[in-house]
Amino acid sequence: MKRILIIAVVCTSVAVFAEPPTNGLTEGRPFSTNDLPGLRKAYPFFDGMPPDIPEGDIRRRDEWETQPYSITKLNAKGERVLLSKAEITDNRRSARLAGVYSCFTSFGQLAKICDGVFIGEIVEARYLSAEDERAIKKGIVVNVGLTFRVETNLFGRIPTISTFAPMSWYGGEHSPEAGKKLMVFYAKGYTWNIFDNIQDRGPLGFDWEKPPEDTSAQPSVPLKRGSCLLFLDTPELESAYIEVASQYLDLLRRKKCDPDTYYAYLRSLAKSPVLRIRQDAREEMLRLLGPYGPDRFDLQRALDDPDLMDFFKDYIRYIAIPNRERRHAEAQKK
Repeated sequence: MKRILIIAVVCTSVAVFAEPPTNGLTEGRPFSTNDLPGLRKAYPFFDGMPPDIPEGDIRRRDEWETQPYSITKLNAKGERVLLSKAEITDNRRSARLAGVYSCFTSFGQLAKICDGVFIGEIVEARYLSAEDERAIKKGIVVNVGLTFRVETNLFGRIPTISTFAPMSWYGGEHSPEAGKKLMVFYAKGYTWNIFDNIQDRGPLGFDWEKPPEDTSAQPSVPLKRGSCLLFLDTPELESAYIEVASQYLDLLRRKKCDPDTYYAYLRSLAKSPVLRIRQDAREEMLRLLGPYGPDRFDLQRALDDPDLMDFFKDYIRYIAIPNRERRHAEAQKK
């Protein structure tokens, strides 16, 4: 039986908009706990629980923002004052679920940088000691050799029935056991090494085009670090992942993607019942609206969308539009 070796690490335009009501609470104005009712009304989008808000002050939460973040600071006089809307929005962005690796391994990013995707089953796991197995259960990354039986090629083609892949295992609660079914993204030639070169952010750009694959190269992981494996624990999850991966590949690789079409697709996924799908769509939406998105995408149109998440509207209002206007102004000075 022939095997393929994979060296792996699992890896503006000017706009006018209405300001939300502030209920007398403005940036820099000192306030006290007596202002909390007004704070609730001024910030109905508030999704976190920073240390300076009493524990009993329960607000609506969003699963995307899992970390505490601050909406206030101490001024030079030691008074507690409200941060600006832009600062609060940026703090919320930093508090989202995506970590240093996962924000670069969304369905969309993997689809953009891969040369192929297959569904495969683990036949054998090698190089695992008892200590490694205990480490995996604690979420620690370990090196493991895997043999896959390739069942379906979704994109590209692995011509063999199985492939051997020594890789770093980012399994979390999943152990690399025989019989586990996975969706695997791989590359042939180009590998994105953003963790070695933080300046290499090209693939984040909406209009970035992946270099042609090297047909003579052995399959490898598309990322230096970060998981390129998705676990298919149930037939329902497998079906959902295959459908969404196929759509991303169709939009981003099989045709020239239009930002309006991509926006509409991400918007449809943002409320998916599958956690990974909706979180990845939100990561992609953040990039599309921000500096990695094309200027030809109409931010005002997104701001006027009644179904867009409140967070993204605040991001557009306080960060994306001002940043785009600033870039345009700087370009005109040159």
